Amino acid sequence: MNAHQHYALLRRTPRALALRRIIQEVVKPGQMVLDAGCGSGLLSVWAAQAGAIVVGVDFADLALARALATENGVADRTTFLQGDLNAIGLEEHGPFDVLLAMVYLNDPRRDHGASAMVHDLGRHLRPGAVRVPDQVRYTAQALDCRSQHFASRMADLDRGVKELEVAFGMRMDSFRSAMGHRPPKEAFPVRDDAGVVLLPDACALSEVRPWHTVDYSLPATPWPDHLALTMNAPGSFTTVLWQQELMFRDALIFRNGSVGWVHPAPEVAAGDTVRSRTGTEWHIDNLLLPV
Repeated sequence: MNAHQHYALLRRTPRALALRRIIQEVVKPGQMVLDAGCGSGLLSVWAAQAGAIVVGVDFADLALARALATENGVADRTTFLQGDLNAIGLEEHGPFDVLLAMVYLNDPRRDHGASAMVHDLGRHLRPGAVRVPDQVRYTAQALDCRSQHFASRMADLDRGVKELEVAFGMRMDSFRSAMGHRPPKEAFPVRDDAGVVLLPDACALSEVRPWHTVDYSLPATPWPDHLALTMNAPGSFTTVLWQQELMFRDALIFRNGSVGWVHPAPEVAAGDTVRSRTGTEWHIDNLLLPV
């Protein structure tokens, strides 16, 4: 992320302030803190201001983090390491009393790796160390949402490719195939500053149901290979609305919404239960295939 992206993220001040309150509550003077995915260095600075010795790690450039620590008078209590958290070599810096791990991508299909990494970072923590967040919870809800209807989007793409084939006098199936996979950012709905996905044309077909919980006080468990939702209204099941909730001591830090596309979208009645695979097609193409 660049400085503009960090700035936009930090403008969601209630989220940042919630994390500052937690840091001020749990970090004690003299403790060792690992800020995993430290980004702009803001959490590292707050932990250092609480009296900790902080190691911040991020894959991106850390010049901004170092500058922020310097201008806030905590450069002597912060060390920033650029690299992969899985391979950076933290043994010489730990063990740590507190792990700050804001490494999530706000979408369950992309969070598997992050949760595995956070579990693995446990080997660098002291017994009884505090993790923030200490749980990540995921819920799902079935929606009828025409603006997120995958087949309609593909039909629009087909028409556009055919127009190009006529204009250029050549076959362009390769474009359609390439663009049908790994959906671009603009294919997803807008999320507001509170993490709410804006879907003005959506109708709920089911209740919000728990799907998976990552609990860092327990050994890692496999992620579910399917999603099952029971409908309480009729409609066209086009979309799953996911909610990711970052928790600390059973209190919500903040939540983020995201969507998955059900393809083909089944027509459902109240009482129907639809099972969809959360496998390769979902991880790569964001497609939930009914079974």
